[in-house]
Amino acid sequence: MLIQRIWFFLRGYLVILVKGPHPEQFLNAAIGQGVRLWDIQRFGPDWLLCKVGAQGFKKLRPVFRKTRCQGRIKRRIGLTFGLRRITKRPVLFLGIVVCLAVGYILSGFVWFVEVEGLQQIEPDSFRTTLEGVGVRAGARREDLDRQAIENELLKQETLIAWVSLKVKGTVAVVQVVEKELPETIPQGVVNIIAAKDGLIQKILVLKGYAAVTEGDTVHKGDLLISANPPALFGGSNSSAYSGTLGIQAQGLVEARVWYESSETVPIVSTTWQPTGKKRTLWSFRIGNHQFNLGKKPNYAKSKTSRLVKEWLPCRNGKSFVEVIR
Repeated sequence: MLIQRIWFFLRGYLVILVKGPHPEQFLNAAIGQGVRLWDIQRFGPDWLLCKVGAQGFKKLRPVFRKTRCQGRIKRRIGLTFGLRRITKRPVLFLGIVVCLAVGYILSGFVWFVEVEGLQQIEPDSFRTTLEGVGVRAGARREDLDRQAIENELLKQETLIAWVSLKVKGTVAVVQVVEKELPETIPQGVVNIIAAKDGLIQKILVLKGYAAVTEGDTVHKGDLLISANPPALFGGSNSSAYSGTLGIQAQGLVEARVWYESSETVPIVSTTWQPTGKKRTLWSFRIGNHQFNLGKKPNYAKSKTSRLVKEWLPCRNGKSFVEVIR
């Protein structure tokens, strides 16, 4: 059916209005002549609307006379009729050809450049780099060597770990994955101090010197691991010392800390316990009306479960008939 419609569109077809005392006789006679009619719409007892191929309409002339019906062409549809209209207007035909040619030529260029994934690199600076390697508005698509451009971007931008260039139509999409730079390591002497009050449970020194031992009680801000030898901080537990001869302290310190919270609890509390009693009720819903079988029990507190069986689904997603338990 679809192939036939495409074929009729290419060759052209007509929308005709048939008017007469017996339009059904016209349809039977047309079929007898081997003329294909489709999309037949009858709007009254003596007239109808239908579609027929341009070649088949010529065969309908004797049918109109035989059935005493009148035929009128309402619309001409199809490629054939469209070309006839265009050829009668050479300026319009030339304009269409020029537009198609210009559109085809412009489709071979890149007119938009999109960049994704930039966070550390300045967008304006990166777009300048792209223009330097040839990725810019107005560049020919066939002149963009993806592999060469990606390698050049990796050389020029040291913060890029991975880059991809894709051309979708007239849009060049550049996807960038930036390098994750390591955290800046502080310079100079670094000591480890207590962040909270606590009781030292375990201490492991990787670099530096322990200022406390297991079992000691420390307060927030006390020195735990020093970057300098004990002789320099004199054994006193102070985080204010900052020497210049030590290293950056590293280690693991575990301590027991205390947290306090308060809550008001009533002296007497009421809880609900299930009694095991249950009752099953049935209901029927037809349309917007619901019918209940039985009376709902008057429990002080209860838990209800609902099971619905649906029949005759409607277009709005609801069912016309429901059985509820």
